[in-house]
Amino acid sequence: MTAGKGEQREALFDYICSNQFAQRVRSVVEGYEEMHHDLEKEKRAMQRLWKKREGQIGRISNQMISMCGESQGISSSSLPHLDSIATLELSEPA
Repeated sequence: MTAGKGEQREALFDYICSNQFAQRVRSVVEGYEEMHHDLEKEKRAMQRLWKKREGQIGRISNQMISMCGESQGISSSSLPHLDSIATLELSEPA
């Protein structure tokens, strides 16, 4: 039984020291690096899209709040209160 284990250890050691094993490890590392690079690229793209969308939403909110404020200022009490407008956030222009 010991002789068989010794042969297995030797075969395993030879495999780990082989070019075949080194190539497999390089292949795994290259795959990891490629996936990591793609993920970072996708994150940057999504962050750009989210920033653009936040700017669009902010501009719409600002315009709606301004329009309602101006309308209420002109019409005094004849314009019904637009309570739902209070839920819009006034944001900085992007």
